[in-house]
Amino acid sequence: MPQGAAFPYVTIGESTARDWGAAGVSGIETTLVMHVWGRQRGHKEVKQIMAEIHRILHDADLTVPGHVLVWLRYEFSQTSLDSDGATYHGIARYNALTNQA
Repeated sequence: MPQGAAFPYVTIGESTARDWGAAGVSGIETTLVMHVWGRQRGHKEVKQIMAEIHRILHDADLTVPGHVLVWLRYEFSQTSLDSDGATYHGIARYNALTNQA
């Protein structure tokens, strides 16, 4: 967590990319992890923010310069109480497939 950050907040975390190409098609599969941090109302605050992220990202029709977005899909999420006993942490992973334009 960024030092001194105001709660709640969202960070973009880990990502991976791998070749998704097929005959005559150059593509990339990208996995992106979103982190949500909160301290009020238990897991409820974090889950509400994660639901809004899902509403915005899952099956979104986004423009990716130089690429055609095939899909952007939700894979999984989880929430937990951090070891400090006060901060709730949510993790959501999304998968995107793109082809080169």
